[in-house]
Amino acid sequence: MCKTDFKTLSAYVKHQRDLHSHNKHMKLICSCGGTFSTLRSLQAHWSRFHKSEALHEDIENDKAERREATVEKDYEYEDNASQEHVGDDTFNSSSTDEDLSQEEQMKMFEKRIIYMVLTLQTVYYSSEAAAEFVVSSLMELFLAVSTNKLDVKTLAVCLEKLKSSHIRKKKATEYFRYIEPISRSYRTTTNKKEIKTVKYAYVPFIQSLKNYLELPEVQADLNRVLPAYDPNCIQDTYDGMFARYHSNFSSSTYLKIELNSDDLTVTNPISHRAHSIFFFYWSLLNVAREKRSRQPAKRLVAACPKWARKYGSLYHTMDDFLMGMHELSTTGITISINDTDVTYYGGLFLSLGDYPAQMSLNGFKETGVLPNHLNAFLDFCSTAGYFTMDQFCREVNRFPYDESELNSKPHLDLASADLKKQNNLGMPLTSMQTFYLFINLPFILKNLLHSSDFPQYQAILICVDILSLCFSNTISITTPDQLRSCIKKHNDLFRRLYPGKMKFKFHFMTHFPTIMKDFGPLIYTSCLATERKHQFFKGNKVRNLKNPSLMLARRHELWLCVNDHCQDGSLSHAALADGPNGVVDNRESISDARVQFVIAHLPSLPFKPMSMLKVFNSSGYKYSKYSILNLSKEHFPAMPIVGKIKWIFYDGKNCAFICNLYAVKTYVQQLRAYEVEETNTIECFLLDDICYKKPLKLVALSDGSLYYPLHPYGKSLSIL
Repeated sequence: MCKTDFKTLSAYVKHQRDLHSHNKHMKLICSCGGTFSTLRSLQAHWSRFHKSEALHEDIENDKAERREATVEKDYEYEDNASQEHVGDDTFNSSSTDEDLSQEEQMKMFEKRIIYMVLTLQTVYYSSEAAAEFVVSSLMELFLAVSTNKLDVKTLAVCLEKLKSSHIRKKKATEYFRYIEPISRSYRTTTNKKEIKTVKYAYVPFIQSLKNYLELPEVQADLNRVLPAYDPNCIQDTYDGMFARYHSNFSSSTYLKIELNSDDLTVTNPISHRAHSIFFFYWSLLNVAREKRSRQPAKRLVAACPKWARKYGSLYHTMDDFLMGMHELSTTGITISINDTDVTYYGGLFLSLGDYPAQMSLNGFKETGVLPNHLNAFLDFCSTAGYFTMDQFCREVNRFPYDESELNSKPHLDLASADLKKQNNLGMPLTSMQTFYLFINLPFILKNLLHSSDFPQYQAILICVDILSLCFSNTISITTPDQLRSCIKKHNDLFRRLYPGKMKFKFHFMTHFPTIMKDFGPLIYTSCLATERKHQFFKGNKVRNLKNPSLMLARRHELWLCVNDHCQDGSLSHAALADGPNGVVDNRESISDARVQFVIAHLPSLPFKPMSMLKVFNSSGYKYSKYSILNLSKEHFPAMPIVGKIKWIFYDGKNCAFICNLYAVKTYVQQLRAYEVEETNTIECFLLDDICYKKPLKLVALSDGSLYYPLHPYGKSLSIL
């Protein structure tokens, strides 16, 4: 124990860190008598049991006053020194020397800035984007200081305070409503009779929900008028039978809470030690569906070690959430919106997670039905001599994937002998790689099997139908029955064609039609949004794994408070989704004679275009020149209207596509796609009038024929 006296805990800890951290047997003794072997444990103990906000603020104020006095003395000394040297000839210089002195000062300033940025990148492992953000922020701050003529001395003292992580989090709570995760632990006995300590962290649910409800985007969605129920256009959970016939959830303002859970492996890149952390998230289903898939729409409930699920972690980690749900459903919660108190009630609408009893909700693609079936199909084809694994992998790798598919482009390099060695007889592909592989599988198999027709071939094509129905964002009242027929046919064929290879996961698919009927399109009750949420944690570098649950929870909440607010502390209007935006076409102008001629001869264009774009982003979709669209104004027409964008007109509010149309010939069963042919017809379509807004693609075969695969789609056109 060090006998030196210190006025503050931070000074004491700094002294211990600088001079005594080499002593492995060092003991730190708190004023209450508790002993600690590490500085971290003492800090945690102090912040939990001895933190006095008033005392801490007084100490910090005293420190700030001492620093300010020191800074003022330094400045006084410099000012006096400069005044003393005013009359000295040795300190007077010509205009040329003054210019040189200013240039040297600028070089010194640049050196310090570059040194700081390089230190961030190399010592603290920051990215190039982080360095660019720091430089841009410094530029804005210096401009603000110059414009508002702020006192630099005061700003220096303010920055000195912000060196403390405690002060930074305190200010984040004051200005940006940061919520500090609460860390807890408990002891448990494992199956091997070992006593282990489980450390977990949770975010107070009610406070998190209140912050979320105050966002302008959330308020706009809560107060929107929902469309009337249309059996031919079922788009979200509010169209499902459960919400429509429930006494509470049928109200648009009754909060529908969805609970998600999944695990994520966090690895230290230095020691390669891995930790599996189990995360619980909540989301609000009252928010528009295109916003719910974004990372900020899923809020953290709790985080705990994955292994602790078997030893009572669910009871501990979810206690605050369950108490909050009880309060929400009984007394409600009150928030202030535009200086008016509003009370909201709600309940748990849906639970979706990676538990064995819940596998029916995400078991189709992610847990292995498609990889299992593809493994069995490839084994049969290579054994029967239809094609070799080398030929299949070559076709998969050289297939012309669309721009939107490149980030998860499938890539295979498997030999026949390695096929049966795959874990659970699956495929070495991620979830999205498997999705894009099956969407394009009919064209890949066409190049290998040509006009062949055998039961195994038909069975694998039914997977494409099921996938298309499951991932469609708009369905009709007949879609669940179509899905039920496809799943029954698929399972019967697989059981007969591949005896002994059927997994329990194949049975889970039989629950999909009922879930679709009760809760709407399955894409909004899948785990893909949770997987996307995990990208936030995967994108963070992790090097301190003493308490990973608390560390990751803190990072998440700090990110949310920045995401939900602007720099001035006001609530962001783009926290969940960016507004429509575009990129002006630099090659062609709206004032070109040819473009003006087209505009003048388009009677269906209801507005005057102000600009012509080469890219337009809206509701998560990217439209550009030569994008292929289903331009139909109906959700499920007898034949789609297929067109290619030639020009994009925009007036700041409305967007119109000038498209070259394709003639739709017929639906080809083997390819699960429409055969189309290009025409010279040009028509105008408003984006708001188009029902199927997802841009797709055309696939050209070796004979020059063009095909339009309309997937995902809420209607099956296949003949089983």
